[in-house]
Amino acid sequence: NGKKYVGCYGSGLLGNSYFRTKEDHIKVLETRIKWNDEKIAEIQIQNEKYQNQINLLQDNKVKQLKK
Repeated sequence: NGKKYVGCYGSGLLGNSYFRTKEDHIKVLETRIKWNDEKIAEIQIQNEKYQNQINLLQDNKVKQLKK
């Protein structure tokens, strides 16, 4: 279109404008997905710990009721 565009390549470390090839942008998005998957795995581990605590509390309640 005859216009000049100015920006950084890769990420917007200097200013708000940056450019990436489609291939590089795909790599960035895949990396973000990987980070999200890692966060999800950490949260699932924490949820399992919480569930184990709930199970222990419920088991103790049942044992107390049987006495």
